[in-house]
Amino acid sequence: MKLINRIFFPIILIISIVLLLYVFYKSEIYWDGEKRNYYQVYYFLISITIIFSIIAFYLSEEIKTYLIIIVISLVFALYFFELYLVYQKNHYIRIYEKETGGVYDTRSKIDVYKELKKKDKKIVVDVSPFNFFKTKSSILPLSGISNSNTIYCNENGYFSLYQSDRYGFNNPDKEWDETKIELLLVGDSNVHGACINRPHDISSVLRSLSNKPVLNLAYGRTSSLIQYAVLREYLQPNVKNILWFYYEGNDLTELKDELRSKILF
Repeated sequence: MKLINRIFFPIILIISIVLLLYVFYKSEIYWDGEKRNYYQVYYFLISITIIFSIIAFYLSEEIKTYLIIIVISLVFALYFFELYLVYQKNHYIRIYEKETGGVYDTRSKIDVYKELKKKDKKIVVDVSPFNFFKTKSSILPLSGISNSNTIYCNENGYFSLYQSDRYGFNNPDKEWDETKIELLLVGDSNVHGACINRPHDISSVLRSLSNKPVLNLAYGRTSSLIQYAVLREYLQPNVKNILWFYYEGNDLTELKDELRSKILF
């Protein structure tokens, strides 16, 4: 046991430092800082582990033994919990397939893109304005690719798709030709149509209920600055009402990123 006590925490320290370097590489080099918020929890946990490993060097052999037992027990407990989550996910998939009669799509977006590309050479994936914050271009796209069958997201067992309009938004293109627009929608992913197909998205439902033209200028991963820029760019005199949806918990985080953009000022 003395040998284990001597090598256990040095090994944990070395592994933690390697993981810290790897997380730094992924966050700051691979993703160029775009997903820094996502990696914050990893920075925190690894830092705690490093500090804990250093403190362990100054503890008695008896306390080290107890700590090793606790750490090993905790690791096993976490892995068993992960197995439980995997089981639960498979359980929900089985329920989904039983209730819908369909097959839950577990593919990644890139796999779906490659498969659909064989049938439709012009198919695209949604591209958020957020992806262009780090570019040196003086132009910031405010929507996706126009007049294209667009792969969006999967939260319901299938990947939602929509035909984008002439400006890259999730609308039937003919809406732009209406003499009067009853409603113009601005917001992020929920209003954009994540992750459902027409006619179940918000704008389609409003068209059906009002029997009047509705334009949807919302786009995922945007906040108030980009949404205001969208209004400045696309708002027309024939719009009667504007509905601006701003309630998502991630809106403030996205606003923080937008405030760093030199193009938006």
